[in-house]
Amino acid sequence: MHYRVNGKWMKTRNCSYHIAFGSSDKYKAGCRHYLHKLHPSTNNWLPLGILQVIRVAADSNNTPYAVRKGERDVVRWDVDREEWVEMGLEKAAYVAAGNS
Repeated sequence: MHYRVNGKWMKTRNCSYHIAFGSSDKYKAGCRHYLHKLHPSTNNWLPLGILQVIRVAADSNNTPYAVRKGERDVVRWDVDREEWVEMGLEKAAYVAAGNS
């Protein structure tokens, strides 16, 4: 997959299954379905917990939301607690996020 950083096109390292963009942050699910966040200064993809996902989205505050692989429930990343929080939605196939 390709994405833009400061007007320059970049190619994701390794395999990517799904990608999402917040207002400034970028997230991807690798081919093993683990979620990663792009570190802006190093351009390296860093793991975001140990969650396996099938879909990911991010809102305007850069909060990622995901559909968990297997359970297919919707979760969001809680920045303060640094953990995934269940949203109470089950059997989801897609997730979308807008302005917070």
